[in-house]
Amino acid sequence: MNVSIVKSNGYSLPGLKTDIANALSLAGFDPYSLKNKQVLLKPNLLRAVAPEKAVTTHPLFIRAIAEIALDHGARVAVGDSPGFGNTNQCLKGCRVIEGLKGLNVTIADFATPVTVKNERGTFKTFIIAKGVFESEAIINLPKLKTHGQMYLTGATKNMFGIVPGLLKGKKHLESGTDYSLFARMLVELCYFKKPVVSIIDGIVAMDGNGPGGGDPYDLGLIVTGTDTIAVDRICAAILGFNPENIPIFAQAKKNALGTGDLAAITVTGESIESVRVKNFRPARQGFSPLTMVPEFIANPLRNHLSFKPRVDQKKCRLCGECIAMCPVSCITNENAKIVMDYEKCIRCFCCQEICPHKAITAKRPLVGKIAAKILFRD
Repeated sequence: MNVSIVKSNGYSLPGLKTDIANALSLAGFDPYSLKNKQVLLKPNLLRAVAPEKAVTTHPLFIRAIAEIALDHGARVAVGDSPGFGNTNQCLKGCRVIEGLKGLNVTIADFATPVTVKNERGTFKTFIIAKGVFESEAIINLPKLKTHGQMYLTGATKNMFGIVPGLLKGKKHLESGTDYSLFARMLVELCYFKKPVVSIIDGIVAMDGNGPGGGDPYDLGLIVTGTDTIAVDRICAAILGFNPENIPIFAQAKKNALGTGDLAAITVTGESIESVRVKNFRPARQGFSPLTMVPEFIANPLRNHLSFKPRVDQKKCRLCGECIAMCPVSCITNENAKIVMDYEKCIRCFCCQEICPHKAITAKRPLVGKIAAKILFRD
């Protein structure tokens, strides 16, 4: 199982296109395998935001891959389901439409839901965008970022975007406060509609309060492979993240999906050691140890020990995106102030993820901070 690591100086063409072509070659992926196929480019388009914020896959990164696919005889469409708003608005706001100008690339249908059975999995049905089924090959184009609930968002997590719009909230609701169950869903979904290759935009990544409110981080890397778990495992190693804090790895192993064993992955291009960073900040909440204990124990402790979303009322502009996104409807606008019902909150941090003003962050109560120091060395 090959995963390539390639250095890249930035988002300038044609140099970026050359770097991506090199990354594909080192990963063992032949672009000629795309000839005469309908190919879906699946970037990370969390919301309509300028590329400089490092929230979304850079439009010129998408263009470079579109050019490579077209050069090799593919028919190309692009699409993703943002957390808020529709695909077309997001493609425009993220400058993807502008970036693809002059190319014969269509916009995939991510508005029409299709229900499919997943009989072998824990999650028996998935609702997936029609445009996914209209493609013959998916090229997965994640942005490398931290994630409040899953610790890391990379190749595997990015495929959650094939679920249309606010229907993502249904999967959060099904998983409840169990991060492990949500991670299992992500893994099952990703391998149900497995991309032919994942090419991670880690040229400018995001650390800190990801995936929507963190800070751009100049990493200068493209990480590529045909197995999403293997790609994510290499990314975790580069960032210095403990794989035990990233629940998709344990769930992939339980389901015998993907290659999460570092020893079983052949790294080509740059070595992990030569590009490893030491100052990449995780999202503050990350993976909670409370998810590892039974619900009847965890639930009474959660409000006192675990991170919870908190609103900075000075930054909040009352746009209402957090209210619309919340899968359990625990957020309300009361007297021009955002209020959260922590008894109902499942700690999915969708509100933090979608907030365009960086007004929502994760805070741990004082008792929780003390307990974490003693029990979990956090």
